[in-house]
Amino acid sequence: MIKKQYWFRRKRYGYGWTPNTWEGWLATAMFIVLITAFSVTLQGSTLSEFIFTLLFLLVVTMMFIMVIYEKGEDL
Repeated sequence: MIKKQYWFRRKRYGYGWTPNTWEGWLATAMFIVLITAFSVTLQGSTLSEFIFTLLFLLVVTMMFIMVIYEKGEDL
């Protein structure tokens, strides 16, 4: 029987998951890079650029949460 390897494992204490494999660490690093890159663009932006950036950050965060939910250990 093949055991499923999770990218993220449950935290022992508290709520959430932590990266367990290189794929999980890569997904986390990509999320951090995207958040940092778009956060830097907020300086000196207009209101429409600010709203677009916030919406983009929201979408990226939701996608990261979906990856963790799909590839993570069950609660």
